[in-house]
Amino acid sequence: MDLNNATERDNLRGGAGNKSRQSFKQRMQQVSDDHPPTSSPGGFLAGLCGLFCCVLPAAGCGLFCILLVFALSNIVTIATIVIGALYNKESDCPVEKISLLLIVGGSITLVHSLLETISKCVVTLKQRDQDEGTPATSPPGCLTVIMSLLRLASICWFIAACVKVYSISSIVTNDTSSENYCHPVLYLYAFWFVTLSLAIAAFALGLFAILLCCTCCLACFK
Repeated sequence: MDLNNATERDNLRGGAGNKSRQSFKQRMQQVSDDHPPTSSPGGFLAGLCGLFCCVLPAAGCGLFCILLVFALSNIVTIATIVIGALYNKESDCPVEKISLLLIVGGSITLVHSLLETISKCVVTLKQRDQDEGTPATSPPGCLTVIMSLLRLASICWFIAACVKVYSISSIVTNDTSSENYCHPVLYLYAFWFVTLSLAIAAFALGLFAILLCCTCCLACFK
């Protein structure tokens, strides 16, 4: 008797879970039908955000964990925006608009990271509802296009940041009465942010070149 009751409870839970997944899938499909990603990317993103705003609060602790992980993984980006906002007065850096540079660069990176997180969530939810053996689900085309544009904008921003930061390195001063003044915290953060980014990029390229040479050598000796 107890075994039958336990089986019935498991069946009810399984049915409720399948119904919930099916309902979410239907709502996703409704958003896609009302705002096709290819013809109305703005409407699709708005509908997607509205859908997640309705679904995620039910998760409670899960939503908090997602936001916490997102904030920790983007702590440098958030710090870049905060420092740029704190020293955004013209008197903080009259020699160059370093604060605006940090705010723009941090915002581009943060938006890209947010869209990438949303894209992964959408793909994961779609794959959960698919049968095994079906082709892998790709993210919505509009998100892919927007993220590609943001990557291009990030590269352009980094080049501009290198030019602006290094071009004033020889004339910047701590004298507040000088036209070449820039707040030490603001300029040093921007300087070391750009410098460390270049160092990491150079290390990654060097490592890639070494691996490529090793691969070529192994292929030649075979």
